[in-house]
Amino acid sequence: MRDRQNKKGGFRRVLGCAMLIAGLMPLSGEAAIVNYQLSFTDQNAGPAGTGSFVWNTDTEIMSGLTWNLSGHAGSVLDTALARTYHSYDPLAGTYGELFYRYLTAPQAYLIAQLGLTSSSTGLMPYDVSSDYFGFVGFGAERTSSAGTYLFYDRNWAVAGKGFVVASAVPLPAAEWLFGGAVAGVTALGRIRRRAGGA
Repeated sequence: MRDRQNKKGGFRRVLGCAMLIAGLMPLSGEAAIVNYQLSFTDQNAGPAGTGSFVWNTDTEIMSGLTWNLSGHAGSVLDTALARTYHSYDPLAGTYGELFYRYLTAPQAYLIAQLGLTSSSTGLMPYDVSSDYFGFVGFGAERTSSAGTYLFYDRNWAVAGKGFVVASAVPLPAAEWLFGGAVAGVTALGRIRRRAGGA
């Protein structure tokens, strides 16, 4: 009798752990830090390169914006991305936020937030670290679900122009939680089978 009660107690503990893990699962999609991969396509030559950035959903600040385009690597300093963007859009608190909107939801941002019907570009003229590019602009067009990009060399000549798509990268923490939930359910099934056999 006591053995059966012990098994039931173990069953309840594992069930509680599994429920806790399952309860935490939705939180993984609401993490403050979200990593994004960028895919660049030149308007004439096709696939042109890749990049990445990090978005903080709490502070709404971008960091780690980097790219490798047609063999040229570059980035924007985090201090520049966190700087307030006074000159163009009052809805964007920082350069990084403006770029984030253009990269992740260009049409919605262009039409709903800005009320524009054609195209728009936000420039980042300072603190670009690159072996070739001196300025970078991201924007949107009403006719495209992808964002647009413009890279200028240090003489303001266009060095690259086309479309860019941002895709969120799953966080390792989310994968860990999922694995923990699966392990908990597996252990729960084993204890249930043992309890049923006693």
